[in-house]
Amino acid sequence: MSEVASAKHQGPLNIGRANADVSNNSPARESNASQTDEPASHHVDPRRASLTLSLLWAFGLGGLGFILPFYTLYLTENAGLSGTEAGIVVGLLPLMGMVMQPIWGQIGDRTGRRNRVVATICFGASLFYALLARQESFLGFAATTALLAVFLTSFGSMTMSASIAALDEDGSHRLGRVRVWGTLAYGLVVVTFPLCLAALTGVGITPGIANPGSSEPVLGWMFVGASAFAAVGGVAALAIPRTHATRVRAHAGEWLQLLREPNLLRALTFGFLAYMSMQGPMHMFPILVRSHGGEVDAIAHMWIWMIALEIPLVFVLGRSVELLGKRGIVAIGIGASAIRWLVSGLTGDMTVLTAVQILHGVTVWGVMMGMPVYIDALVPNRLRSTGQAAFGFVGAGLGAVASNFTSGWLVDVGGAGAPAIAGGALGLAALLLVPLLLPRPPSRRGG
Repeated sequence: MSEVASAKHQGPLNIGRANADVSNNSPARESNASQTDEPASHHVDPRRASLTLSLLWAFGLGGLGFILPFYTLYLTENAGLSGTEAGIVVGLLPLMGMVMQPIWGQIGDRTGRRNRVVATICFGASLFYALLARQESFLGFAATTALLAVFLTSFGSMTMSASIAALDEDGSHRLGRVRVWGTLAYGLVVVTFPLCLAALTGVGITPGIANPGSSEPVLGWMFVGASAFAAVGGVAALAIPRTHATRVRAHAGEWLQLLREPNLLRALTFGFLAYMSMQGPMHMFPILVRSHGGEVDAIAHMWIWMIALEIPLVFVLGRSVELLGKRGIVAIGIGASAIRWLVSGLTGDMTVLTAVQILHGVTVWGVMMGMPVYIDALVPNRLRSTGQAAFGFVGAGLGAVASNFTSGWLVDVGGAGAPAIAGGALGLAALLLVPLLLPRPPSRRGG
């Protein structure tokens, strides 16, 4: 990943050195306007950076392991919401993310305090995870989920930018090695949480709605676990060592330069299509499994299969980019997503449905990890958080909102498999557009 790894420690005086192939109108044009709030540190222990980032990813994504696989199941079975109502509730996550990700990105870039921004996001998510357990109506879930989204939806983009920056020169190579702990923690939670529900049934305390008619009456414990994990993630974020790359600041209005970068605009278009094809089917997946007679433990077992390939692929992310290129792994990722959802929506066999979920790991590696690395090569250091937030705004925001709302409607009118079929078809279209929308990225820009 030499294209990304070429970013160096640069002080305020040599930040203005531009690459020869960058035009004056490009956002990657470096200027003396970048600032840091204190002198650059050249003696950060890389082991400390790796440890704290590993803990941050582990507890941040581990908290999601309580929620993502089971939230729509809780909304429809425990809370009694319809498929459309559940689609609206989960659709509010990316909808609020569209608003908040650019704001958090600008706060991080303007203040140079990216680590503290990530900590604030974790602590805020912890609070609203806990408050979800007290909701009983569609409006209550909608409002609290929207407030949760103010923080939660920016975790990925802000933690990604903080991770690449904190790992400094070798950041792109080591990124997969710290990010993989998030996958491991997520998988561990998804597998063990359903096993814990049987023991929690006899505790006598039931957070959330204990609907006797649901498959898991005490599923509300997921909010308690998610809240605790997010809080620990916030503590880990505060401990991340600060380097020059994490402290570099941008001036007001510099983000407007990104709007004049055609390569970035094309990449954002691809992000929209990719997330529209993936997000809704993923949120409606528990309903698809239930339509085939699967219970909560079946969903958990499928997640084991999902992350089986994700773990080694994410770990070797840097080497993968060197061998296949940024566009190469993105194309493989979106192609795998298209195949996964088409087969999931068309098959009536639980064995086939389970087996094809292994392609989830390829999608995470190729799209969810590969696209942020691609975006990072298009923007200067001082706008790193804003660049990742822009991708989150368009992809995990606009694309996911459209996908979730459409998928909820498709469940009601076309059945549980309809969102998967539609997502797979759109994924194939996105794959065909890779050469047009993802031109070869330049070497990593400084500034």
